[in-house]
Amino acid sequence: MKQEKFFSLPTDFRARVRQCFNLDDAALLRIAYVPGPGELRDTYSYWKRGQPYPGKAIITYSEMFFDVVEALSAEALIIERGADRAEEMCADNCTFIRLSDIDYETPGAYWPQKQAITREIARHCEQFKPHILILGGEFYWPMLPRLAKSSERIVMSLHNMFWQIGRRPQSLKNQINFFVKKVLVGRYVDAAVAVSKTALDQFNEISPRKIPGFQSMHQLPSSYADVGEELARRKNQICYLGRIEREKGVFELLEAFCVAKSHQSDLAIRFLGAGRALDELREKAGATGFADDIEAPGPVDAADVYGALRESQLLVVPTQRAFAEGFPAVCAEAISQLTPLLVSSVVPAREVFGDAVMEFEAENSKNLAECLTLLLCDEQKLDDMRKAASDARAMLYDRSKSWGSALAQAIVASAER
Repeated sequence: MKQEKFFSLPTDFRARVRQCFNLDDAALLRIAYVPGPGELRDTYSYWKRGQPYPGKAIITYSEMFFDVVEALSAEALIIERGADRAEEMCADNCTFIRLSDIDYETPGAYWPQKQAITREIARHCEQFKPHILILGGEFYWPMLPRLAKSSERIVMSLHNMFWQIGRRPQSLKNQINFFVKKVLVGRYVDAAVAVSKTALDQFNEISPRKIPGFQSMHQLPSSYADVGEELARRKNQICYLGRIEREKGVFELLEAFCVAKSHQSDLAIRFLGAGRALDELREKAGATGFADDIEAPGPVDAADVYGALRESQLLVVPTQRAFAEGFPAVCAEAISQLTPLLVSSVVPAREVFGDAVMEFEAENSKNLAECLTLLLCDEQKLDDMRKAASDARAMLYDRSKSWGSALAQAIVASAER
């Protein structure tokens, strides 16, 4: 098994949880986990061998979930989503079920498919009868009562926000939506884990009663803890890391890059990641007249991520308002390599990393271009941001702040309610 554990556990963790469910020595605690899209089967095989998953540059939620399951000597049902359905797979005490992901492209498909996926999740939970259900992926909220009926406790893992920062929707439709969620949370949710303070604050705002909530912080492998001497960064090199999707703001960033390029002829950018908009991004980049200074190679592994961050002056996170992002892992990855962050106003990075972050107005490519030019022309400002990153990065290796630690606390809190 892996030498390093990525969590700290509450005192008498296993005994306290088992006692709450009146389990004798022969009985297995059952935990069901509904994550977002991912490759949990592959992650498990690496975790089992004691190796980090090479497809991610951070410690994944699934790795920490497997750690918690092991600490509890529990049986786990993992219901994941992927591009294609897959046959049920059993490995040790874990059963993996993969459902087809939601088709976000076909008009009118989203809600029917979301309901169908939630019905399948409910059906599997009814068969498994988990003591604890961890809901981390998308689901159809009106079906929460059915999920709760098959599960003794529900812990929500909040990876996105309920609304964008400072802009809670006030329309009648949204007010009804929040009212429904408030009723359902109050009746059926026992604890929550959130990836940012803002996400947890919003959860508390829609909760009609005090529900135990725990904030987590992305964690990185210890192998990245020592940056060593400041590496030579490529002057005027900026970087985007993440899914290549319209709602992630990649086209605003491309537009802003072209404006800033007119002021700084040696400016270059790398778009690293895969997504539905990759081909369109490449096509538009080729038509800018700056194609030689725009890279969009597609998906990259962890080594490429850290290599790109070490070379770049800035990481830009240009998320649009429509995407209520919880806390992008790329922000933590950048801070680990002392790379300053330029983020849109809907990304809650400044509340965590302080002066290592500069914000621009979301979906405003002109403001983004101005910020790019300002920062890249001010080496002292970049140095100050790197120093702030150096002060902040210790939390990325503090396992007591990990999602696994927060999940363990939430499990205990939900069990002891």
